[in-house]
Amino acid sequence: MRKKLRRAEFALLLLLLLPALVVAGAAKNNAVLRLMKAKVIPASTVVFEAAAEAPANGAGWQAALQAADALAAAAEELKPTPRGFAATPWQNDVAAFADAARATRQAVARRDAAALEASNGALYQSCETCHTDYPPRAVSARVSARP
Repeated sequence: MRKKLRRAEFALLLLLLLPALVVAGAAKNNAVLRLMKAKVIPASTVVFEAAAEAPANGAGWQAALQAADALAAAAEELKPTPRGFAATPWQNDVAAFADAARATRQAVARRDAAALEASNGALYQSCETCHTDYPPRAVSARVSARP
């Protein structure tokens, strides 16, 4: 009798906690989308533009440095694997992004246009690989479908 009661208590507890766990997972995935829109996309745009045409003055290099710092910070925020995502590809994608962001930051800090152009390729490739593994529309649809 006591075992059945414990199982029933466990089942009830699970039923009560499951919605909270689902909402927490959706919030984490939603946080990834918010981070992309608020930080990664604007910062990567600045960096990609600086790589396409080296900044002409100190203010331009400073803006590129701030953008590179934002990308490095975003890579740190992306390290925890969101619920529902395969851990190994996610961690590999984030590591590639973090490495590219560091190389970009170093190139910008040195005001080295050639190194910035080279790091730009790695940065772009890290974005493309992650978006292949985790298509933004699919991630957005998963978040929207959750309660």
